[in-house]
Amino acid sequence: MQGESTSASSDGLITILLATYNGEQFVAEQIESFFRQTYTNWCVVARDDGSSDGSPNILADYASRFPDKFIVDTAMPGNLGFAANFARLMELAQSNWFMFSDQDDVWNAEKLEIYAAKMRKMESKYGVETPILLYSLVDVVDKYLNSSEENKYYNSSLMKSSDILNVTRNNVAMGSTSMGNAALRRLAAPLPPGIEYHDWWAALVAAACGKLELINYRSMLYRQHGANTVGAYGVEMPWIWLRKPHWKIATMRRHRNGKNMLISDFQNRRKTMALRREQTVILEQYLKPHFTRLAAAKINFVLYGRGPLRALYSVWDMLNY
Repeated sequence: MQGESTSASSDGLITILLATYNGEQFVAEQIESFFRQTYTNWCVVARDDGSSDGSPNILADYASRFPDKFIVDTAMPGNLGFAANFARLMELAQSNWFMFSDQDDVWNAEKLEIYAAKMRKMESKYGVETPILLYSLVDVVDKYLNSSEENKYYNSSLMKSSDILNVTRNNVAMGSTSMGNAALRRLAAPLPPGIEYHDWWAALVAAACGKLELINYRSMLYRQHGANTVGAYGVEMPWIWLRKPHWKIATMRRHRNGKNMLISDFQNRRKTMALRREQTVILEQYLKPHFTRLAAAKINFVLYGRGPLRALYSVWDMLNY
């Protein structure tokens, strides 16, 4: 790797896992937002996934100028895919805390400070051996950082729910807003084969085995520019799915694949998972092959309240999941 160590203290050190792929247009702006953080005990471990543009050169430049802050993994060249790229970075993280970072966003200056304070409180309350994942809301913006209409959907109550059943159905903890501890990293890694979304998998593991906690704060500018690997779908709303059916198909495919992986890995790791009783009941019922769509819709309806919108969502979910 370019750069072998950092001089930052391991006490409260946050390792930022930066994955790039053909991101030369925006990645430097994202990196500069790290250097504006009010919390300074951080380092970056970056890996480029076989870009054909200038992304690797940008990473190499930062590694040469800031060897105490920036490390670039060059030991495994080539294209792994974005989930496997982040999985590789998780293997390289050594600090107590880690954060995922996309290549095209802009982080608010106080983001790390707010997350670090929250993580300290969570680990003090639940212990450092409890897997913990924190996530937050975002400001969705266009390529010029102007506010987007997706904001009213993306920061909805559905995305704020860290309930285990909601997490099995919705990727509430977007990777670039997520911060995990070492206990989570040890349990979530390595990612099971076939997992398409590293962030959703980490959220599932945290919700099932530890604590998944929302920080009700918009921590960054989430840039949408037409070439995102994964974009802002909006939330799981029927009218969004009807208007954009290709997003609905992609969402269903992701959920179906994620559920299958969760079933397999849950069975394999069950003995080592410190599940709370209510989580065990929900997961055991949800993961049974005969668990019906009707039962899923019923639980969804009870959890998220009554009313015409929730009823419509439950019926839609039952028919399409």
